[in-house]
Amino acid sequence: MKFLIPILMIFYVSSGLAQAQDANLDYTRWSLPEGAIARFGKGYTIGDIVFSPDSTMIVIPSSIGIWLYDARTYEELALLTEHATHVKILAFSPDGKTLVGVNDSIDHIILWDMSETSNLGKYKTSLKGHTRKITHIAFSSDGQTLASASEDRTVVLWASDTGKNKFFLKGHTKGVNTIAFSPDNSMLASGSIDGTVRLWNAKTGKQIHILKGHSKTISYRDAVYSVAFSPDSRILVSLTDDGKIRLWNTKTGKHIRTFKGTLKGGQPEDNSVAFSPDKRTVVSISDSETKLWNVRTGKLIWELKERLHISPDWSLYASTEQDKILLWDMKTRKQVKTLTDYKSKYRPLMFSPNGKKLANDLGIWDIDSDKHVSINEEHISTGSSVMFIHDGKTLASWGNHTPVQLWDTETGKRIRTFSGDIFAVSSDGKTVAGGFKNWQKPSSVNVWDTETGEVERTITTNYRRGRELLVLSPDGKTLVSNGVSTGRTLELWDVVTGEQKITLNTEPYYINSLVFFPDSKTLVGLGDKDIPLWNANTGELMATLKGHTSGIDLIEFSPDEGILASASDDETVRLWDTNTYELKATLIGHTKVIASIVFFPDGETVATSSWLGTTRLWDTKTGKHKTLFGDQPVAFLPNGKTLVSIIGDTILFVDTKTWESKLMLEGHSEQVDSVVFSPDGKTMASAGSTILLWELTDLMTPLRK
Repeated sequence: MKFLIPILMIFYVSSGLAQAQDANLDYTRWSLPEGAIARFGKGYTIGDIVFSPDSTMIVIPSSIGIWLYDARTYEELALLTEHATHVKILAFSPDGKTLVGVNDSIDHIILWDMSETSNLGKYKTSLKGHTRKITHIAFSSDGQTLASASEDRTVVLWASDTGKNKFFLKGHTKGVNTIAFSPDNSMLASGSIDGTVRLWNAKTGKQIHILKGHSKTISYRDAVYSVAFSPDSRILVSLTDDGKIRLWNTKTGKHIRTFKGTLKGGQPEDNSVAFSPDKRTVVSISDSETKLWNVRTGKLIWELKERLHISPDWSLYASTEQDKILLWDMKTRKQVKTLTDYKSKYRPLMFSPNGKKLANDLGIWDIDSDKHVSINEEHISTGSSVMFIHDGKTLASWGNHTPVQLWDTETGKRIRTFSGDIFAVSSDGKTVAGGFKNWQKPSSVNVWDTETGEVERTITTNYRRGRELLVLSPDGKTLVSNGVSTGRTLELWDVVTGEQKITLNTEPYYINSLVFFPDSKTLVGLGDKDIPLWNANTGELMATLKGHTSGIDLIEFSPDEGILASASDDETVRLWDTNTYELKATLIGHTKVIASIVFFPDGETVATSSWLGTTRLWDTKTGKHKTLFGDQPVAFLPNGKTLVSIIGDTILFVDTKTWESKLMLEGHSEQVDSVVFSPDGKTMASAGSTILLWELTDLMTPLRK
C-alpha cells in the first residue's frame, strides 16, 4: 500500500538568495524555466558518463539534461537542456567536435556542437529513421560514419558531416542489441536477439556474413549482447545471454572456437567483451566477475569476482573496496596505488582515454597525483519533500529513496548529506534521524542536529536484521522504529536521553506506516482497514477507528487539528473527530485509489483526488461535493484563494472562486512531487529530481485581478 502525506510547510526565504542570483556563472541559474530563480541539485544520473577523446571534458547525462565538466579544473562548463532530457546513451565523435546522444523517449539521435567554446553544446540536428528504441550507437574511427542499432531490427549508417542516412542494414529478424566498427573501418558487426551476428561492408552497406554458432533452435539465451573486433580486424568476439564467448574469422565467417567457460552474473545488456591492444587476450566483464581469456587456446587465464575497469592501454585496472579504489598493474597483477573517497560500488567508474583519470558521477580522480575532487553536488535525486529551516537560510530535501540533504539558499550549494538509506525528519526540520535498512550494516540510528550537522545521539535499536520504518514525532522528541523480522512490534525511543520508552505490540493490527498527531501525543497506525490510535508515552490503545473496508493509504489533519481524514483502498475518504474519535462523514464518489487530501485553510472544505481520476471538493460538515478537473491538488497559497495542483511535470494554479486555471508553470523534466510556499505567496519551491525556486510576484498577477 502506498503511504502519501502531502508536506505543506511554511517558510521564509532569506534575502541572501536574491543576492546569489546575481552571479552570472552560478550554475543554479542555468537553463531555468520562465519564472524560476534557482535550481538546487543536478538531477540523478540516467545513463553512462563519457570522456571527450582528449580527456579534457566529462559528460554526465542526468534527469534534467546533460552536464559538461572540465576534467582539469573540475568546474561546470554547461548544462544542455535542448533535446537533452531522457538521453541515456552518449558518444563523442573521434575528433571531439560532436556529442551524440539517444533520446530514449522519441527514438531520435541528437547531435550537439562541441567545437565552439563560446557556444558549447549548441544543438545541431536530430537524426530520424528508427521506429523503435535505439539500443547502441558507434562511430567509425575516421569519424565519417555514425552507426545506430535499434529494436526495430535495423542498423542505420549515417554520414557524420551531413546527418543523412547512408544505408539501412536489414536482415536481423529480431531487435539489434550491439554494433561495432572494425578498426580499419571496412566492416560493421551487429549482434541481435535473433542469436546471430551479421557482418556488413561499411562502405556499401551490403551483408558479408551471417555468423551462427548455435543450435538450430534459437532461444533467448542465444541473444548476442556484445561484439568486438581484434585490433587487426581479422577476428570478432561475441558474447551471448548465456555467457558464452565465441571467436569468428571475419574473412570467412567461420566459427573459430567457443571459450572453455562462461561469463556469469549481471544483466546481459551490461555485460561486454573486448580485445587487448596486442590481440592476445579477450576480457569479458559482468557486474559480478571479470575474466581474461587466451585468444589462441580459448583457455581462462585469470578471473576476479567483481567488475573491473581497465585502462585503454591495458596497463592498469581498477577495482573497488568499500570506500577505496584499488589500482593494479595489469601485467604483474600487483596493487600499485589506492585512491580514496570512493562512495559506492554501485557507481560505475570510467577511465579517461589517456588513462590518467578515473571518474564517475560523484567525482574525478587524478591517478598521478592521487587527487580527488567531488563534482560539487552528486548526481542523485533531491527527493520528493522539501522544507525551509533555520530562518530560511537552509533548505532540507528528502524522500524517494534519497538521503536527507541540506542546501544553502544563498549559494544553492549543498551543505551536507546525512548517511543512511532510511530517514525521519521532525516537523520543524531541526532534527533528522537516519539509519540503514540492510541488516549487514550497523543497527544503530543516528540523530543529527541539522544546524550543526553533529550527531546528537546514537540509538542502538534491537533489530538485528535491518529495519523497515523510522518515524519522528513532530516535536522531535520521540523516535519510532520497527524491524524487518519483528512483524508487529514497534520500539519507541526518547530522542533526548537515547533510552527506550516502550515496546509496542501492534497485535492484531499489521502496520506498514505510522503518523503522529500534531501534538506528538498520539500515534496512528496505517495498514489494516481499521485505524488504531495509541498513546505515544504509554503504548495504551486509546481507540480504533472502524469503517473502512480495505487498507489505509493516507492520513491528513485539518488546519485546526480537529479532523483526521483517512483515505483507503476502498476508494473512500472518512473524516473523524480527533477529540471524540467519532466518524463525522464518509466521502463517497471516487472510483480509483485516493492520491491526495488537501484541506482548505478554513478547514470547512477538503479537496481529494484519485489516481488518473478526478478531483472532488467536499464540505466537511455535510459531505456534499462537486467534481473538478482531473489533477492532483497538493497545496494552497497562504491566502487560501488559490489551489495548486500537479499534472506530471507541470504545476497548475486554480482560482478557488471560479475554479478556472490561471497559471501553469512548466520547467521540471520529471514528475513534480510537492510544492511549498512562503507566507506572502511570492516564492515557491517545487521538488522533483531537482528543486526549483519560483518568483511568483509577476507570474501571479492574473490571480490578483
